[in-house]
Amino acid sequence: MRARFGLLAALILSTAVQLSAGTLAVDWTLYPLADIDGLPGQTVGWGYQITNPNAGVWLDVQSLGYPIFNVGAPTQLINMSVDDAPVLGPGDVFTQGFDPVLGLGLLSLAIDPAAVVYAMDSGKFTLTFEFWDANPLDPTSGANFLGTLDVSEPYSVTVDNPVPEPAAWPLMAGGLLLLAAVDRRTNGRRMWRASQAVSALRKLSKSLRLARCMSSTASVSDWVWAKRSNSDSVTPGRRQLSQRGDSR
Repeated sequence: MRARFGLLAALILSTAVQLSAGTLAVDWTLYPLADIDGLPGQTVGWGYQITNPNAGVWLDVQSLGYPIFNVGAPTQLINMSVDDAPVLGPGDVFTQGFDPVLGLGLLSLAIDPAAVVYAMDSGKFTLTFEFWDANPLDPTSGANFLGTLDVSEPYSVTVDNPVPEPAAWPLMAGGLLLLAAVDRRTNGRRMWRASQAVSALRKLSKSLRLARCMSSTASVSDWVWAKRSNSDSVTPGRRQLSQRGDSR
């Protein structure tokens, strides 16, 4: 009798969990873009954003699934084994961008240096979420497991061409011409400013020369005037001597 009662209780609990999980939901997306590209030898990756729209329910990220990549080697960045994956309370939103330096995000992909240009990998990332009626990280919360849910998001990665296409050459040529025109205009302004500075220096030099000449002329004039003054003061004495001589 007790065995039947226990089996019936387990069946009811299982049904309740399945019904609860059927009403649970989660919104997540690749952040900021699902479709990315990169050059051969470059490391690219995806971030993610998760939203918990459920009232009174906590969700926990349990695992990440993805297909095989052909253009490079993937590295999973969201690590559930060290509790790196977020636990979201009711109404919480969690956003994590891709950071290759700090190793943050959902997944990084080191594109093979020998990857074929324009090769593309595409597929779906699948996150498995667990739902709880309280915070599962709080040992005193008495959290009860409500169920799991797998949610997938499509992605793609394309290998870029490091050499511009011929169709892009006219655009590049136009850009180079524009840069040359801007540089020429800038150099023209610099040359004009330099010529103005040289002209100003020449004018200043002429002014200094004129000032020196005027100063020299003034000094000569003063000397001549002084000589004349001295000669005028000496002349009467000579005249007196000549007169005395004549009188003798």
